[in-house]
Amino acid sequence: MGPTSLKHAAPGAYNGLLMSSRKIRVVFFDVHDTLIYCRLTPPQIFVQLLEEVGRALLPSAVEALYPKPQQLEQLRAQAKGCEDEFWLSFNAQLLQELGIVDPNGRLARHLTEGFKDVRWWAVYPDVKPALRDLRGAGYRLGVIANARHLLQGRLGYLELMGYFQAITYSEEAGFEKPDPRIFQLALERMKCVPEEALHVGDRYLEDIQGARGAGLQAVLLDRNNSQPDAECKRIRSLVELRDLLSQI
Repeated sequence: MGPTSLKHAAPGAYNGLLMSSRKIRVVFFDVHDTLIYCRLTPPQIFVQLLEEVGRALLPSAVEALYPKPQQLEQLRAQAKGCEDEFWLSFNAQLLQELGIVDPNGRLARHLTEGFKDVRWWAVYPDVKPALRDLRGAGYRLGVIANARHLLQGRLGYLELMGYFQAITYSEEAGFEKPDPRIFQLALERMKCVPEEALHVGDRYLEDIQGARGAGLQAVLLDRNNSQPDAECKRIRSLVELRDLLSQI
């Protein structure tokens, strides 16, 4: 089944969860801040990595200079280049602003590589019980994530790979959510049509609107109740997903 055979729903067909006559058989998940989370903030990781090579810094000094998440996303989007090159340049500039001399770029490279380490990541406590429950109920599970090739190492380290029958992510696919093509590729791999699939994620634009645009149903995982006005079905924990699916 090629991408051109996947039909989109008519405009305006989705308002929250569309009650479909075709039962949901496949559940896709976003990964970062949905299944797994970073245990430390980026400034904390920056400080720890420098401490490991004998450079002590006050965390507050790094926090004062480190961009907020939204600012950092904008900087990355503007760079439009290789991720490693962006982070190497970013870390070199931050070291300079902190007054740390790095003439041969060794510290910047150490930071760039160190941020990739799987040790910074952990699994939310509700994830594995929910995935086991869904598999036991006969659902097939997959991943659709905006992520680099590092994703598979993180999932393997955290013992999550075995839960999924297909893992689709942006660096490998060539498309990022909310582009419908990444959802279409994931559907092909799971050999299902959009009406049989539901996507769960924590971002309204990428996960909810992206999934709907490709014809999937969607649920927003809003762990901190930070998006109460989102026009879609919301859950606060993945353990709520099984009951929600039984109503579709």
